[in-house]
This record gives sequence, structure tokens and C-alpha cells, in this order.
Amino acid sequence: MALGVQTCKLSVLHVALNPVTGVWSVTRELSKAQAGSGLYAAVGLGVIADSRWPALYAKELQTSGLPHYSARIPRMFGTAQFLWQRMQRPPIDQWVDGLLARSGAKYCVVHFHNAWLSGAFLPLRCVGQNRARVVATFHGVNAH
Repeated sequence: MALGVQTCKLSVLHVALNPVTGVWSVTRELSKAQAGSGLYAAVGLGVIADSRWPALYAKELQTSGLPHYSARIPRMFGTAQFLWQRMQRPPIDQWVDGLLARSGAKYCVVHFHNAWLSGAFLPLRCVGQNRARVVATFHGVNAH
């Protein structure tokens, strides 16, 4: 226990849709840093991607050493992917269930890294069951 900080019964699941370049590197590195901090029961990565998601990133996800989850969606333009996910929801609730079971944590923070599409994933059953909370990050928002 460093600096008097105790590990809490909290897990974190980072989720992103087709994360590339900065979004992928920030998500990956933040997850690794949080896992290495010892402050969380578990930190996981969840990726929802179509066939354009780079194979290199898929390999990095597989070899991250973190609990990881993935779901495939059809290759479409952004609005169509948003609508597809409204009808065919990604299995984020199952990912949360898996991370909580694996870690023994009582709660999970689901951190969406494509905030403008986060509505596609909500509502989550685990939030209604008081086992998770959701936060979202806007990456690459310009100054204007």
C-alpha cells in the first residue's frame, strides 16, 4: 500500500467505438497506467469495431495484459453505425458482468472514449442495477 492509498472494490472498463490514433493510444495508455497504479480491483478494455479497425491495434488489445472484450459491427458510415447499435446493442453489460466477476469488485465505472456516440450504448442494465456508473470523454474537440 503506497502512500496510504487502499485498493477500492472498483473496476474500470474503458469502451470505445473504432478507436484509432489518439483515441486508441490514450485509451490504451490510461488503462495500463490505472492497472499499474494498484488503485483498482481491475481495469479492462472494450472495443467495438468494424473491419477497418487496424490489425495492429487488435494485436495490442490481445497482448495488453488487461481483461479485454471486443464486438464487431458492420462497416458503415458513422450515423448508420450509431443506428445499428440502437438496434443491435454491443454486449457492454456482459463485459461489465465479466470484469466484476473476474475482479471481485462490487462496482464498475464504464468510461466511454467516443462521447459523441455514447448514447448508442445507453441505457446499460448494470447502471440501473447500481453496479456501474458511466463517464464519457470527448477526444479531439477543437477550440471552436
